[in-house]
Amino acid sequence: MAMATISSTLLFFLFWLHVIMTACEDSFGPDFGASKICISSMNYTANSTFNTNLHTLLSTLTSHTEINYGFYNFSHGQNSDKVYAIGLCRGDLKVDECRSCLNSSQANLRQLCPNQKEAISWEEKCMLRYSNRPIFHTMDTSPPYYMHNTYNATDVDEFNKVLGGLLRNLREKAAGGDSRRKYATDTAIVANFQPINGLMQCTPDLSRQDCGDCLDWSISTLPKFAKDKVGALVLLPSCNLRFEIYEFYNSTAILDPPLPPALPPAPLSLHQEDHGNSLRTAIIIVVPTVIVVLVLLIVIGRYLRRKARQNLLADPTEKAQLDWDTRYKIIIGIARGLLYLHQDSRLRIIHRDLKASNILLDKEMIPKISDFGIARLMTAGQTQENTSRVVGTFGYMAPEYIMQGQFSVKSDVFSFGVLVLEIVSGQKNHGVRDEKNGEGLLSFVWRNWREGTVTNIMDPTLNNSSLDEMIRCIGIGLLCVEEDLNNRPTMANVALMLNSCSITLPVPKKPAFFIDSATGSLPNMSSEDSWATKGTQSSGISAQESVNGASITELYPR
Repeated sequence: MAMATISSTLLFFLFWLHVIMTACEDSFGPDFGASKICISSMNYTANSTFNTNLHTLLSTLTSHTEINYGFYNFSHGQNSDKVYAIGLCRGDLKVDECRSCLNSSQANLRQLCPNQKEAISWEEKCMLRYSNRPIFHTMDTSPPYYMHNTYNATDVDEFNKVLGGLLRNLREKAAGGDSRRKYATDTAIVANFQPINGLMQCTPDLSRQDCGDCLDWSISTLPKFAKDKVGALVLLPSCNLRFEIYEFYNSTAILDPPLPPALPPAPLSLHQEDHGNSLRTAIIIVVPTVIVVLVLLIVIGRYLRRKARQNLLADPTEKAQLDWDTRYKIIIGIARGLLYLHQDSRLRIIHRDLKASNILLDKEMIPKISDFGIARLMTAGQTQENTSRVVGTFGYMAPEYIMQGQFSVKSDVFSFGVLVLEIVSGQKNHGVRDEKNGEGLLSFVWRNWREGTVTNIMDPTLNNSSLDEMIRCIGIGLLCVEEDLNNRPTMANVALMLNSCSITLPVPKKPAFFIDSATGSLPNMSSEDSWATKGTQSSGISAQESVNGASITELYPR
């Protein structure tokens, strides 16, 4: 029995050793060679000042001996002849290895790109690039370079699940690095004891947000060229990513040397000892006092912020203070603010998280749109944009944004429509009106609109003195939440409809996320299967979404 156990263990070990060794031989392996890209948008001549500056900069790049963390970013020259260069070594390299790799790269790069004013070289252990334009503190994802292992994972679902978690952890660690090093490595184990070794790195001149965005871009390309592969490599000018089932980096490297030991304190005189005791007593008194004051300030600040962001509609006692005239002015004020963001601002701003808790009211009940943490800027002629990371608050997000990552002024219009229906009805958008069918706000409003029982929609605390305005606002809200974004009005049209009763409203169509009471299901909506949207489709609410609470503001960052 013992011999059988030993034999089984030995066979299992030999099997995985064979798999790993074969994969190392047949994939790009640890010695994947080098890639050099010359960007020939502009050339220079051999006897030019630019050529002299480039030669001087590249040949002296690693001569700065005070740098021991593998990142060099320097420039040389003036005006149009100025040259910028960046050298980045893999985070586990020793100083001499790093300099040797960069010196080799600069010689080869000048040979293979003799006249180009912009070029980049990737070796296994370092990256070197130069340009005639400023490249410091700038995230660049072009040109990219990709490679992948030729072998597929055996248990694809399990492998991709573990790999996804590993990549997310590495992204956070690398983006959180300091100005010397943004580098992270780690190992995750699949259920069959197969290891996955991962590495991520950014040029440390990037901000945390830009580094995270660059790595997100790298991760998003994996399904396109390395789907279900056991290894892949993505090289970008500002960051790089790699994972393998074998270890390809030095996991025992000491990234930053420890600080030298402190010198022992000199003997104190009697006067110094008395002074030290007094100082120690003052510290013992002052430090706890400061801590208590800070804690109180934090608690009070959170309380005041929560009160300021509270939905002035979710509180039955405070809701009574909002008569219809006040609510109508709030709706018009929000519409004007959103119209400014979409049309009158120098750059078009898409808020992406318009909801009740992000509308602040001053003492005159004038609304202010707040929390632009996930807002996006667009140029004057740009109408829409796509993102692979859907963030916002579930219940206010438009269907095309949730399912396809597409956002535009019309996605803000959708959120505004939900907000209008909340203000008129006095109910939260995710509140259930019919527990049997799980009917939400949009379904509830649409059903009563179709059945002609619109008074059921209105907040019972309101009187019917302004019935026509309430009905008109309900109609405008339904137009804003239509499933087809092309049918939704712009905020300019919304402002006209709110300010002029002579304009005839179009007939609203069925809103998005309408729950049919007969089937109890949402209408069929599909999207492309990608790593970015898979979590949203499987669980209904992605990790980046919040349930009608405070919005999640990215520390990173599309």
